[in-house]
Amino acid sequence: MMLIIAIAILTVVVGIGGWLGALYLMMDSPPARLRWPGLLHGAGGAAGVVVMIIALRAHPAGRHAIKMGVGGFGLFAAALLVAALAVGLALLLSHLRRRPVAATLVAVHGGLAIIGYVLLLTYLTMLT
Repeated sequence: MMLIIAIAILTVVVGIGGWLGALYLMMDSPPARLRWPGLLHGAGGAAGVVVMIIALRAHPAGRHAIKMGVGGFGLFAAALLVAALAVGLALLLSHLRRRPVAATLVAVHGGLAIIGYVLLLTYLTMLT
């Protein structure tokens, strides 16, 4: 159940992040009113990663997941999402220091998050 909660949180966060990323990459300078969605995205991402790690520790991969070759997807998804969180913190620090944020860093953050999210969904489908 905790893994489903983590995926629900991360689904909302990935959606907000996709919207923010698209706006950032399409606009020369994102408007200031995007601060609250950005803060919600960051706080939700951190909360989702914490809940996911707790859930993965409580529910290790079952025989079916290992047999299907996805037993390590949960751990790999956690590693990618923690890396995305770290890059997101670097983006936040750059923003707080009023330095320009590289579009490449935004793309790396999004790529890590999306791949980790998809691996987590795959892992969940193989737990039964």
